Amino acid sequence: MKAAPRFFSVFFVSTLVGLLLYVPARIAVPWLAQSSCDTAGYRQHAFLSNCLNEYFGDYEHGAYYYQLEPEAIEALRKAEVLFLGNSRSQFAFSSDVTAEFFAKQGIPYYLLGFAYVQTSEFPLRLIKRLALHPKLLVINADPFFSHIFKGPAQQVVDGSASARFDYTLKRWFQSIHPALCRSLPRLCQPKQATIYRDMRDGRWLWLSTFSDDKSLPISEPIAIPQRLIDDAISVGRDFINQIGIDKACVVLTGIPTRVSSAEAATQIAQALGVKYIEPSLSGLETIDGEHLNVESANRWSRAFLPQLQDTIRHCLFPLAAPDRAQ
Repeated sequence: MKAAPRFFSVFFVSTLVGLLLYVPARIAVPWLAQSSCDTAGYRQHAFLSNCLNEYFGDYEHGAYYYQLEPEAIEALRKAEVLFLGNSRSQFAFSSDVTAEFFAKQGIPYYLLGFAYVQTSEFPLRLIKRLALHPKLLVINADPFFSHIFKGPAQQVVDGSASARFDYTLKRWFQSIHPALCRSLPRLCQPKQATIYRDMRDGRWLWLSTFSDDKSLPISEPIAIPQRLIDDAISVGRDFINQIGIDKACVVLTGIPTRVSSAEAATQIAQALGVKYIEPSLSGLETIDGEHLNVESANRWSRAFLPQLQDTIRHCLFPLAAPDRAQ
């Protein structure tokens, strides 16, 4: 009979020792491994968004969904114009031209695109979760409308205790990361490609920390099957209905990449009854065949945004004098 209490005592001690070893290891190992993320992008009003490091990877999905960055959430809630899409839209509109265009008019906007081939499902859940009420949506349909849901987006929405802990740890890590690399520079080598995000408008800060500003042609386009277009139309209708926004205040575009198709995007826009804008530009260049470089992003924004002006006037200033939104 004495064996049972002894067994439970051994079990309890073993479990306690396991926890004492596991928790520090769970924190220390990723913490040290994440140090190779490039620290050059740290600045006021910005957080480390993505890092090509297997232990850090994504932070932006959890930062918004778990509301870990109050300044970013406050700015997002104030935004009257939201840009939705994936990494290609983030590169295209993370430009000085975009920032100056909206600053000049005093219009709060936010780039709410995400990495990891993001589709409409995560932004929809995020908009509903944060009770956002944008007056105008600009969507990069390359394609965007899909119920496919995987990667970091699915992980944070599932909301396990482990996921919340990991994203909270990533936020805490950023508070000590620069000092750590200054003290132990060899620990932070070799540097991994890293993207930072401006909390005030959602733009990506990537130059030099993620890639140099290269000038590569856009990769050869690939055909988009009609079934994907049909699915996008169906999902798009549901998306607009759930957001509860006037169709006149939804604008689709197709940022030139190998997976974009003006014909497909136009077909989707027509079926949804929304406006489609795609500037006619030649000679656009990228950093990798997919994402516009700095000059081309500025060219794209400079050509696109004036064509958005009438919709801005209609959706943001419906009762204003004709020249108010100039």
